[in-house]
Amino acid sequence: MTTELITVRVADIMEYPTYLGSRCMLLASLGLDANWDSEEDLLKALIKSAEDPDCLKICKQSSRCRVFWEAYQRGETPFLQRDPIRLSEYAGHYWVSEGKHRVCMAKRSGVETIEAYVYHLPFDDHTLLQPEGEAREYVFQYSFCGEDRQGEIAVLWVEPPPGEPPSIFSFFPTMLDVKCNTGGAKIELFPGLSYKVRCTEKQIGFLKRRKITEVETEVCINANHANTRIWLLKGAANTLYHFDLLPLSAWDTVFRCGCWRTRHLNRHVEQLEIK
Repeated sequence: MTTELITVRVADIMEYPTYLGSRCMLLASLGLDANWDSEEDLLKALIKSAEDPDCLKICKQSSRCRVFWEAYQRGETPFLQRDPIRLSEYAGHYWVSEGKHRVCMAKRSGVETIEAYVYHLPFDDHTLLQPEGEAREYVFQYSFCGEDRQGEIAVLWVEPPPGEPPSIFSFFPTMLDVKCNTGGAKIELFPGLSYKVRCTEKQIGFLKRRKITEVETEVCINANHANTRIWLLKGAANTLYHFDLLPLSAWDTVFRCGCWRTRHLNRHVEQLEIK
């Protein structure tokens, strides 16, 4: 991975850095805790507050951020020699590695360019995946008889909001199949997101009786769900069960929201459950 000191357009830095720590006076004034509230809530607040001139005044009340603002007014990048800003780059887009407060102030104060050391990445490791789908009730059905599988299976991956316990879907994408059978009872993962799975066994055939299992899954996403990561996908049952490991690109996204970065890459789903 190569690095060089270059001039970067602030507009090309893709988003506000959210890991600002507890010393951020702006987040505190907005009633947010950088070490507790979700990244989604922090990002939403930073974007919205940038439109309010009074919020810039709050930032300048911090001695540190005021020093940054004053340096930018002189056409300088703060602490360039002592502690330079470091960015990651891929395809002309940049993300902050070091210097989060300085980049945040640059974006807020209308600075056009900054000087930074840039690491050019060989692959996309920082994409903020765009939201997809609508918040509503989704139903999926599949059946199997031995190795014969028909229909489609839902795959769920979520990040519990602050204060909510993790679930089996919190660590990697997990199929909503027979191992998640709830007997048709609704399970609430957290307010605004619930699921239920019902498994029904039937006998088919006349001369040679065979047992078939039908699985119906329902995922209910309320429009007022917590502002966190939710990713619901689906895939053909006969495809999912013929591979020990599949990339997320093998599935179709049904609903997605939240700040999905890094973890969505194929190399980060090696623990994927498709047993």
